[in-house]
Amino acid sequence: WIDVHLGLAHAAAGKRELAISELQKSLLAGGQFEHPLSCIALLTLGRIAYEQGQFEDAGKWFLEATYSAALYSQFDVMQEAFTGALAAHLTSGKREFFAPLLPAAQWARRNSAPLEATLLTLAAQSAGAAGDPARGIVLAADARRAIGRHEMLGGAIGAVHQFEVARLQFRSGNLAAGNTALAAALGFSAASSLR
Repeated sequence: WIDVHLGLAHAAAGKRELAISELQKSLLAGGQFEHPLSCIALLTLGRIAYEQGQFEDAGKWFLEATYSAALYSQFDVMQEAFTGALAAHLTSGKREFFAPLLPAAQWARRNSAPLEATLLTLAAQSAGAAGDPARGIVLAADARRAIGRHEMLGGAIGAVHQFEVARLQFRSGNLAAGNTALAAALGFSAASSLR
């Protein structure tokens, strides 16, 4: 586990090659077992690859991080890793729907409402980027059902959801619904801003 911390320190100091070496060494305890910090190492390897413009590799590292995080119910790491994986997918120029999101959202339905809401919102974003805003709107409605009446509606997850709904509505030509969703997203930003 110490290799994970050393790798993170190297990454923070901008020593990418040392970071990659330490993080790769840290992935398996005893050379054969994943451990609770494996997902952090994988997530960081994904970030480094993304920063270097290696979007294919970044996507692979991010997806690996989701599996490792699921093993230890680290839902926050899963959210970040899926967000990174979608970003790598889109940044690499791929415009088809990012398929891993829907099976992951089904899994999350049984395990974590915030993760399910995030994954469905990401799926809505992916559908919009793939040129299918109608499918995106349906997925965003599914995300809204996952959010339900939880506190997350008034938090960051709710704001990201509302922003994505606004983009989808604008893409569909529904300016009124887009403006309403954008106002809700900006309302959260204004309320949570330090200024």
